[in-house]
Amino acid sequence: MFYIIYILAFLFPSIWILCFQRSYVAWTWVVYLLSFLLLSLDLFILNNNISINKKIYETDGFNRDIWCLRFFAQNGVAFFACWIGIRFILTFDTFLQLRLTLSIVNAGTVALILAAIIAFAYFFGPNLNAALVDKCAYQFSPWIVFIFYFWGVIENNWIPKTAKRNNIIAALELIASIISAIGALVLFTMRYRTSKIDPIP
Repeated sequence: MFYIIYILAFLFPSIWILCFQRSYVAWTWVVYLLSFLLLSLDLFILNNNISINKKIYETDGFNRDIWCLRFFAQNGVAFFACWIGIRFILTFDTFLQLRLTLSIVNAGTVALILAAIIAFAYFFGPNLNAALVDKCAYQFSPWIVFIFYFWGVIENNWIPKTAKRNNIIAALELIASIISAIGALVLFTMRYRTSKIDPIP
């Protein structure tokens, strides 16, 4: 099931880009949203399967395999999920301008709010749910994606001494992302030292 969902998550956008995007560019966000949801589901399946099969791996002497799956596989899927999430946000911004005739500023504000919601879910979801703390302990790639995204928004749109609403929102979100990343690192260190998460073999 994991591989089927993973393949579909990339197959849908690929087919859309090759066959339909030119004619229906305003609706591209739907495909990216579907892909984002599929990859998020895939990440949940991966985390859950690792947790369920953990004892089997340990019994068979594959402790390093557990760590590799958590460090590389989880971060890989989380990275692509968040990056596709960014693509969804950007294409939804286009939809708001073309179909709902929102101004660039208002559409940008909506996009930044959506980015904050997705970032919040990926940043704090694992820490708010005790069952996910151990499963997502080594998952750090979402911070990288969103820090680069918010930084890119600021870098490409910031005008010194004439900061607009969206510039300020993006700056606040960037600061919040950096602070939350530092907080996550502190929590990881504390949990690692108290053996509340799996140690690196």
